[in-house]
Amino acid sequence: MGKSIRSTGLVKNTVILGIGSIGTKFISVIMLPFYTSWLSVNDYGSIDVFNALVAALVPVLSLQIEQAVFRFLIDAKEKKRKSTILKTGILTIVFILSIINILAIMLFPFIDYKLKYYFLFAIDFNVLITVLLQIIRGLGKNYAYTVNSILVCFINLLFSIIYVRYENIGVIGILRANIIANIVGIVYLLVVIWKERIWKSGSFEKTLLKTFVGYSIPMILNNVSWWILNLSDKLIVNQFLNTTYNGIYAAAGKLSYIIISLYSVFSLAWQESASRAYASVEYEEYCNKIHKIILDICIHMVAITLVISPIIFDILINEKFSQAYIHNLILIVATFFWCMSSFYGGIFVGVKNTDNLGITSMIAAITNIGINIVLINIIGLYAASISTLISYFVLFLIRYFKLQKCISIRIDMYHIFSMILAFGIGFYISIVDNKIISLIIGTLYAMAYTICSIKEIKLLLKM
Repeated sequence: MGKSIRSTGLVKNTVILGIGSIGTKFISVIMLPFYTSWLSVNDYGSIDVFNALVAALVPVLSLQIEQAVFRFLIDAKEKKRKSTILKTGILTIVFILSIINILAIMLFPFIDYKLKYYFLFAIDFNVLITVLLQIIRGLGKNYAYTVNSILVCFINLLFSIIYVRYENIGVIGILRANIIANIVGIVYLLVVIWKERIWKSGSFEKTLLKTFVGYSIPMILNNVSWWILNLSDKLIVNQFLNTTYNGIYAAAGKLSYIIISLYSVFSLAWQESASRAYASVEYEEYCNKIHKIILDICIHMVAITLVISPIIFDILINEKFSQAYIHNLILIVATFFWCMSSFYGGIFVGVKNTDNLGITSMIAAITNIGINIVLINIIGLYAASISTLISYFVLFLIRYFKLQKCISIRIDMYHIFSMILAFGIGFYISIVDNKIISLIIGTLYAMAYTICSIKEIKLLLKM
């Protein structure tokens, strides 16, 4: 560590990445009524399962090499080193995909699944576009990351309408549209990378590949753990209760999902900033400044959401899901611990300590499953929401204490007291369920917090 920190572009990158992320999510939400009217319930369910399986398998099959490529590109200053990282990463991914495709083609005659070729194509193109996106981020081209996200979304949308609405080929049409969109995205990203003129000078490096694998393998455990964590509630509720309770629990998670989606954009930018700042002598001071601001924002963001939840819940959720309300409040509080755990995860990425990411996520997943199974027959659906809250809290605590071995991050008594008070008041007002009181207090709370935090907001904008 030698240089000082001027700016890591944290806010700028959050805005750029946010445009792409929120824009594509908005388009998806807008199109949801059309897809559900054009496709049968069975077809829509098939697409959902297909996409869930692809999303779960891609991080495992890629060995998370793309994450290593991203992190090591950030540290690379010379074109030759960037080229070596690029070639080592891409050639490794191509080799992995070649093995997967050969094995799949050998096994296909014994597999009775009409979408098997589409599934293989989906794996191939999703792995490729994922690694290219991480290369783009590693090169600091976040604008291209966002352009690609919007481009792929629009191409997917256009061909989905053509295939499903006008050619009426249902599931096959959706999958074809997805493949075409990914091909367009891959071509666009390759053009952006080619313009950097860094491909020619370096070469594949075995020792670097070993370093990549050492860095990325714990990331697989991290991804699998999050997949288990998110899926275990649904599976346990479905097994011990029934699908009706699953529907209630799904509705309960909508508000917390919005918070997590918004924070995920910042988290993506924070990983990059925490990595770029790592070479600085001021790294610990920098992380503590950001930590204090984000801790403050998360406490009050969650508290304000609790206060206005009676209003938002009624707008977004049909009254037949009214049983979901209290679970919704528990899950909103849980998002605070998720957000802070994600923040600490960004620092682990920055200091290249991915072992702690995988271990802590697995502990949280096991905690969630254990509490769920023990309590589900005693308190019913509350077991799912309470186990999620406790597992996120456990994740938050373990990551916080493990982080102290890397850098010293502190939570002072002021923030602990603020959190207890803010969450307590927010929870009480949300249970009283008076929409006028919620609106008035929520508005005043948001205004007061904004006015009192002008100094911190200005500081964050400079980061």
